[in-house]
Amino acid sequence: MNAAIKSSIYKINETIQFIEKNLDKDLSLDELASIAHYSPFHFHRVFTKLCKETPLTFVTRKRIEKIAWILIKNKDVALKDLIHKYGFDNGVTFAKIFKKFYGISATELRNQTDSFYKQLDPRNSKIGKLPFLKKEYFSDINNLLRWMDLNAVVEVRHIPKETFAYKRVTGAPEMAIQAFYDLRDWAIANNIDYQQPKRWAWALHDNPAFTLSDKVSHSACLKLLTGETSNTINTLEIDKGKYLVGTFKIYDEDFYKAWEGMSYFLMTSGYRFRDSIFYEVQHTDSIFKEGSRHSVDICIPIE
Repeated sequence: MNAAIKSSIYKINETIQFIEKNLDKDLSLDELASIAHYSPFHFHRVFTKLCKETPLTFVTRKRIEKIAWILIKNKDVALKDLIHKYGFDNGVTFAKIFKKFYGISATELRNQTDSFYKQLDPRNSKIGKLPFLKKEYFSDINNLLRWMDLNAVVEVRHIPKETFAYKRVTGAPEMAIQAFYDLRDWAIANNIDYQQPKRWAWALHDNPAFTLSDKVSHSACLKLLTGETSNTINTLEIDKGKYLVGTFKIYDEDFYKAWEGMSYFLMTSGYRFRDSIFYEVQHTDSIFKEGSRHSVDICIPIE
């Protein structure tokens, strides 16, 4: 990868981070272009090429997905307040866009008392979106709960702010594997001891329940310690705060079940989701050892 492409990826990643942290702010093309240090025309072209969607489409999608998740978990929030907060001109415009994404209205979504287990019908969606919550995930909740009892310790923790070097990818979780190896190469080149405990993490920038699988964005992350420099790679800050943390000792094939178990626990526990990043901390560098058993913490931000 040549220097120009690396520079473009770095700038676009920084801009994406800004967008995700400021979905309730004015995100005009001029504003975003200035953050990336591009002209508006050049920024639009580079962003669209790298992200496979225009800046406006990206921002709109992120806002719709954010509102959908808030409606599911925080049922006391007024929909009209969310519409205004996230930059939609009026309720009619919002309603059309929301139904285009999910096939039902925002009010219908909120009124589903068992919405976490229901399946949206993709036939109702103009973009052919796959069901955002598949019935088969929860075909046997009792088995999932038994598995969690045997394999997880779940608790609430207060976690300090942490900074990670990261490499961001979009698509299936398996795409992060090469990103971890690329990040390890960066660590070696910068004399960073990547084998220290709890240095590796996987951050999830989108909720797969509300985002098409080919648009889900996630990152391979390496925790930076005091004195370690990161001027050649993007950095990601995980907010300090309260987290629902599940500690697991599992193999590769169990990660999916671990995340489903934590999602189920969150949705039925009464905890309120806090708007921040979901992430997974590896206790060791077992991600580089094929067939290894992994010790991991799955961390979900809560209020």
